[in-house]
Amino acid sequence: MKEHIFENSGNYLFEIRLDSPKGQVIAKINAGDTLTDVKIVKGIHTIFLVFQQDMVLNNFRFLE
Repeated sequence: MKEHIFENSGNYLFEIRLDSPKGQVIAKINAGDTLTDVKIVKGIHTIFLVFQQDMVLNNFRFLE
C-alpha cells in the first residue's frame, strides 16, 4: 500500500481560484481543514483548485 503524507511547504494545501490557475484567489485551504470560507463572487466562473504540490484529492464539495 502506498501512503501519501503531505509535507506542507507553505501555509496552505491549495487555493481556489477563478477563471484560470493564476486568477483571483477566493479561498485557501490549510492542512487539516475540513471547511473554509470562500469569498462571494457574482457571475459565472470556472473554478480552479491550485495545489502547492502533487497530491490526490478524494472529495470536494461546496456547501451553501
